[in-house]
Amino acid sequence: MRLTMPAPKIKLYKDGFAGHDKLGREKTGHRLSELVERIDDPLVIALDGAWGSGKSLFLKCWVGEHLKRDGNCQTV
Repeated sequence: MRLTMPAPKIKLYKDGFAGHDKLGREKTGHRLSELVERIDDPLVIALDGAWGSGKSLFLKCWVGEHLKRDGNCQTV
């Protein structure tokens, strides 16, 4: 049996890193936003990591934070 912490409630596309960034990844999110905004061609980004390493949480926070910055990319 594997015990896990409950996922925090994040309003997708609205919340950013504030209050959810326990691992200090906000700086990485800002760098990723800068990179994405400089590329004009269609782009696919893959995030690879072990199970439970925080990939989904990072992406949920990053999408919200990026859209707050008036980002012009679409996420799926």
